[in-house]
Amino acid sequence: MAYWLLLRSILQFKVIQKKLDIITPLPAFSLLSTHEIKTVTTSFVRWVQQVEFAKEFKSLKTSKSVNGCSKLSSLFPFIDGDGILRVGGRLHNSLCNFDAQHLVILPKKHLITSLLIDQYHKRYLHPGPTLLLSIMRQRYWIIGGRSTIRHYIYKCLNCFRLKRIKQQQLMGSLPEKRLHPSRPFLHCGVDYAGLIKIRLNKGRGAKTSKGYIALYVCFSTKAIHVEMVSDLTTDAFIASLKRFILRRGIPAGIYSDNGTNFIGAKRKLSELYKMVLSTDFNNILSTFLSKTSASGTSSRLFHPTLADCGSQVSKQ
Repeated sequence: MAYWLLLRSILQFKVIQKKLDIITPLPAFSLLSTHEIKTVTTSFVRWVQQVEFAKEFKSLKTSKSVNGCSKLSSLFPFIDGDGILRVGGRLHNSLCNFDAQHLVILPKKHLITSLLIDQYHKRYLHPGPTLLLSIMRQRYWIIGGRSTIRHYIYKCLNCFRLKRIKQQQLMGSLPEKRLHPSRPFLHCGVDYAGLIKIRLNKGRGAKTSKGYIALYVCFSTKAIHVEMVSDLTTDAFIASLKRFILRRGIPAGIYSDNGTNFIGAKRKLSELYKMVLSTDFNNILSTFLSKTSASGTSSRLFHPTLADCGSQVSKQ
């Protein structure tokens, strides 16, 4: 509003009214009307174009075309009935209004251009460069508009405060299992993907059920092992873990998130591991193997504190 009040105050002087071809003087003390805003905008745009594009105006009035070396030659400009320089084109038969079909041409570096950019930028609540350019191109075509609007928004204090660079969290060091070379899937991570649909039988009327994909990722080589899982239960995960171990070997450590199926699998495997290390189990196993030693089967029991006596699923 302050911008238009300033324009109307300037237009009170008869010299400027005559220069801008405004016949009816604007009242000094009244609210701005739509006609006043349109009159002031048209007059100032026409004056700016006559100053900045004087050669193009002269060429269009004489030969109805601009010089090929002109920066406006690719726009095929023409002068409308109000003396405004507009963009040509092939949109004469479109449903858009005349201002959208033939945009008003504005220079790149001028006070009026900067004021119009400021007005649209504040009216539409500080949009970004692309959105602001799209809004303004509904009526105006600014020469080098993208760079001009970017330069204006770069100087906008409100946009600078709202889009300031946030402090980035410094990432921690990678675990040594991901940095030291080892055989594939010695250290791996597991997670689920899905849901997917599984067809239970073939032919018409085949029923489908829910299924998931268990992904085992090697920490050293980034290789991926895929297993299909029927549901999210602990037993289904342990079944996929058995198939994974049979194909890829026993891993030294498996890492996962805190999924309930992973927690349950860890609990079951921990109970099984404690049972294997118990004294009663080892006594029974020793007795059984001693009975079969006559057939040539030798037995050797590892000490419970040895780290490589069996497999272990570690939870971290």
